[in-house]
Amino acid sequence: MKRFILPKKIKFPGGFVIKVVEVDLTNDEDANWSYDMQGNGIIQLRKGMTQGQQRYYLSHEMTHAVIDWHHYMIAEGGTQ
Repeated sequence: MKRFILPKKIKFPGGFVIKVVEVDLTNDEDANWSYDMQGNGIIQLRKGMTQGQQRYYLSHEMTHAVIDWHHYMIAEGGTQ
C-alpha cells in the first residue's frame, strides 16, 4: 500500500476551500470540522495519530464537509 500523506488543503468547486491541520485537541476529541458561509473550512486532527487513524478521521470529517459544501452551493451558489 502507498504511504498516506495528509493533505494540507482541499479545494472544492465554487470556491470552497478546506485546510487540514494537526493540533492538540481537548475534550477527548480526535477530529473536528468547522466552516463559515464564505467558503472556508478547517479539519482539525489530533496530533500523534497513526496513519490509519488519520485516514479514518479525515474521511469521516470529509463526509461532513461534503454535506456542508452542498448546502453552501445551494445557499450561496459558490463565490468563485
